[in-house]
Amino acid sequence: VVAGAGAAPIRHWTDQNGFEPTVSFTRLNLLNRTLLEGSFTIDELELHGGQQYRFQSGETFTLGNLIANGDCQGTVDLSGTAAANPAIFSAAGPITADYTSLRAISATGGGTFTANNTIDLGNNSGWTLHDRPNETFFWIGDNGNWNNPNNWSFSSGGPPNSCLPSLADDVFFDGGSFAGTNRTVTIDVENAACRNMDWTGANFNPTFAGSKRNRMQIGGSLTFIPSMNHTFEGSYIFSSNQPGNTITSARQRLNLNVTFEGGGEWILQDSFNVYFELNVQSGIFRTNDQPINANFFYSRNADPREIYLGDSRITIESRQDSFFYCEMNLRSQNLVFDAGSSIIDLQGSYGGSVVANGEDNLVFNVINFYVPYGSFYQSIVDPALNPTVMVDSMAFYNTGFISGYNEMNYLYLAPGRHYELRTGEELIVNELIANGSCEDGTTSIVSSFPDETASLSLPIGQIFERLYLRDIELTAGAPAVANVSIDGLGNTGWQITGETGRTLFWVGGEGEWFDPTHWSLNSGGAGGECIPTLIDNVIVDGNSSTAIDFSIFNNSDRYTNCYDISWTPGLTDINYFNVRRMRIAGSFTNEGNLNFGASPVYYLGTADHTITMGNARFFDFIFEQTGTYAFLDDFLGYGITHQRGTVNFTDQTGDLELLTIVSSPNPKFMNLGDAHLRLSYNYDGFTGAFSAYGAANVTID
Repeated sequence: VVAGAGAAPIRHWTDQNGFEPTVSFTRLNLLNRTLLEGSFTIDELELHGGQQYRFQSGETFTLGNLIANGDCQGTVDLSGTAAANPAIFSAAGPITADYTSLRAISATGGGTFTANNTIDLGNNSGWTLHDRPNETFFWIGDNGNWNNPNNWSFSSGGPPNSCLPSLADDVFFDGGSFAGTNRTVTIDVENAACRNMDWTGANFNPTFAGSKRNRMQIGGSLTFIPSMNHTFEGSYIFSSNQPGNTITSARQRLNLNVTFEGGGEWILQDSFNVYFELNVQSGIFRTNDQPINANFFYSRNADPREIYLGDSRITIESRQDSFFYCEMNLRSQNLVFDAGSSIIDLQGSYGGSVVANGEDNLVFNVINFYVPYGSFYQSIVDPALNPTVMVDSMAFYNTGFISGYNEMNYLYLAPGRHYELRTGEELIVNELIANGSCEDGTTSIVSSFPDETASLSLPIGQIFERLYLRDIELTAGAPAVANVSIDGLGNTGWQITGETGRTLFWVGGEGEWFDPTHWSLNSGGAGGECIPTLIDNVIVDGNSSTAIDFSIFNNSDRYTNCYDISWTPGLTDINYFNVRRMRIAGSFTNEGNLNFGASPVYYLGTADHTITMGNARFFDFIFEQTGTYAFLDDFLGYGITHQRGTVNFTDQTGDLELLTIVSSPNPKFMNLGDAHLRLSYNYDGFTGAFSAYGAANVTID
């Protein structure tokens, strides 16, 4: 088998029945960068200089012969996938390699393993290693490609040599490197490498360039300068087993991924900006109080790792031109994580998460969620560690979700936003700031699934205002007082004082739902009322606007709430109703002229309610409370999701793509009557338009 450029990984694995195939090759010639996953028997394996080869850690590769002979123009790079857990090479006869770099490759099987002119990156056993001498390379190529030996010299401004830098060699760009402006050094090879790279003293504002498909591997320190252009689009891999490596980026952004691997240490000297993914796979990473910006911050391997954040501000930020989600994801197993006095900010146009998993506890200092939807996912489960994650301060400035057994000294939940605590878990909060407002509406705190409680521990004497609470059990701090608030049922340990519901009319034509000037107690009257809550009726009528058509919109991530909502027969002008997510605790009645764009719509009623669609099409209706909802006319929509309660049809015709009854312990009743439901969902040739799960809790008539 000959694997050429762009070859996919070569892998095999055990199937669901425990069967693992035996895979063997008579000859395997890998011309380019390759990952091998699983154990293989290979009579002859040929690897090539200038390429990187990764062998799955813990797996055995039985070799008859290994041809891995690089030269001073190209090193053969071999490593296990995990620095602390070697891949196993087994051979009965002698194996000799030349001009290689080795990391986490264990040699067994009775044969002798010799690597000449090698770079030892650590955790290699069973080999006789003869180190490659370290060289110092100076760029003399002015304008040229990395992979051209004529662009390199062993002295500043000196004659060219016949070699290329390797992970054992230091690289300098200095006063003898460039003769004028508009000079570019181009990474023109998949796997460029050096030990230390230093641009200090380079003149004429040179450019460091290369395509996204190429990578730069650095075995030591990196020093950029402000007076250069860094347009290299590929990834950087820092591979070292030495302490004291430094990174000076001089405000140059690294334009793809940055990975740290090996048992070495890296210390930032200034701000560090990574366009996409920063990944600490192994080794020691010290921010040295410097700011960091990345789309993703990962440390998910089980290899030993140490991360010291110091006083850094870590900005995890989605990229508008490529990826709208951002995340920090840490695996606590074998991780020393020192948050210091750091601040972690999640920013961007959509969602962002902090994810913690593994076997050991983690401690954070400050986490701020500025994203429209923030999530703190935590799945560290250890009965001896409760809570398993501690956070000194966490703040959500928009909608959020919290899971896991956590303790927070301070938690801020923004007014008018919606927050879910994962069902069946406990959150300990020593100071909770969570209040709604007249302008923003109620702040919702609910369990992640109706009828199943989430636990919250608070200090004694907490008083809140304008909350919506559902299925939240206080395990400490009872009674907590929630004034001017709404009891969504299933709560224990709370003293909830409600207010009288209002009937509010939309006035003033086109506008923002969360603008009080559009809410009045009278049809066509003066605005200025607090925005609707789940106990307030909403009416859009002929006095709502003088325009031919008008929009009611929601430019935030907040839920729009009401009890009953009605568009009256007097509404002849088109109302474009685009309020994003909506919760309705009562009935829906459209007898006007409505273009309905809210989605999804959650029905939270606990009594008998009706839905009259009129001329409006809906996208997604979700029924998640104990009440009864009866459709009174024909309807057109995308989907209905039935989580709890009763949904009644009589003789309507309904056109939907999806009708779904979810699996849950909550009883669900659906009465179809003489209705005709036409379901049309089709994906990739398969229809799955009707789904009903958890039959023991579902009754369909």
